[in-house]
Amino acid sequence: MGRIIGVDLHPESIYAVITDLPAGEAECAEFAIDEKALQAFESQLRPDDRIAIEATTNAYYFHDRW
Repeated sequence: MGRIIGVDLHPESIYAVITDLPAGEAECAEFAIDEKALQAFESQLRPDDRIAIEATTNAYYFHDRW
């Protein structure tokens, strides 16, 4: 089972809560909404991660990247 990542989208930033249930770990992260920061977020993703995205108007931009 991969990590579960909850993403809260804001106009200028993304807040993510990354939970690794088997390891019993959780962390929070904030990323700006710019190409460099989004690439940094993407580089941390693992193939078996599951991401839940807040349903908002800019969710399509975030979702369509992957």
